[in-house]
Amino acid sequence: CGTRSALYPHVRETLQNLRARGCRLAVVTNKEGRYTDTVLRAHALDQAFDLVVSGDSFANKKPNPVGVLHGLDLWGVDKAQALFVGDSSIDAATAQAVGKVADAVVIGSRIIQLLETAPPGREAPAVATFLTQIRQTLG
Repeated sequence: CGTRSALYPHVRETLQNLRARGCRLAVVTNKEGRYTDTVLRAHALDQAFDLVVSGDSFANKKPNPVGVLHGLDLWGVDKAQALFVGDSSIDAATAQAVGKVADAVVIGSRIIQLLETAPPGREAPAVATFLTQIRQTLG
């Protein structure tokens, strides 16, 4: 499971850039822990994240916000300081459940949209453009 998947373009470099700047990074997935570990290792990302929350980490999976809120609580980070990026409608629902819609972007082959509740004028960039914007914002 996951050993034939592919990363979106520029993801690895963006994660490395964020890590170099001291950003805390987390994965929150509905995959069971054993599959999550396999996917992360297959892409050499098993050391890229400070926190990995799998589908069997808590009693509830996404779109329940417990996994995201756990990370924010663990690090003492206010949700207004966090960026949530996902690739499915479940991620969009999770971001809404967290209450973090202004900086929540859903990207991917199945869905490319900024949450409908986002402020006017915000639009969902393509994956590469979005990741470039993150890099530019960080300088």
